[in-house]
Amino acid sequence: MKQLLQVELLRTSLYRTRIKVSQALENLVQHVETYTEFDPLLVPPHPSNPWVNEDVTYWQLTASLVDVPTEKRVRKWGLSMEDLLCDPTGVQEFTNYLQKEKSEENILFWLAVNDLRRSSQSQVLWKIQEIYENFVKHGAPREVNIDNQTMDKVLEGMKNNSRYCFDAAQEHVYNLLLKKDCYPRFIRSDYYKNLLANGIQPLQKKR
Repeated sequence: MKQLLQVELLRTSLYRTRIKVSQALENLVQHVETYTEFDPLLVPPHPSNPWVNEDVTYWQLTASLVDVPTEKRVRKWGLSMEDLLCDPTGVQEFTNYLQKEKSEENILFWLAVNDLRRSSQSQVLWKIQEIYENFVKHGAPREVNIDNQTMDKVLEGMKNNSRYCFDAAQEHVYNLLLKKDCYPRFIRSDYYKNLLANGIQPLQKKR
């Protein structure tokens, strides 16, 4: 029996997608080169290094939510949607843009599902119903565009009052609507270009 399992594992490994070491290293080097300038431990932060002096300007400029982000911060949003959505200010600006475009339902749904996942058990039931009423049911005020198969998964999960019942719909919205449509439009938009142009560019302070 053990030998049969080993044979099956070996047979499976023959069809497993693999990547060449050279390609993996090339991808790693490219990633490092792209993100090095955004790492304050590798590149001295401007206007000064808060780890070696008492100047708090850097912390103020890089706070979670700021009215005017730095130009460098805005540029990082242009690297990937993941970088944009990891930054609360990025999420705020992305949402503002989509609201101007009258297409904010996708990002608001994505945020609501994230919030549901982190909620206490006592909040789960009413938040499920709120998300369904606002975003999912046919004719909802901010109805998101999901296919029938995804809708079936949502309804099945709702029967169990699962905090994860909207995960399939969230993945659908993320990959097919936000990543392939909303995010590229945002990066190409005048709104984003204005954020870049008006971004703060702190000067290095003299030691």
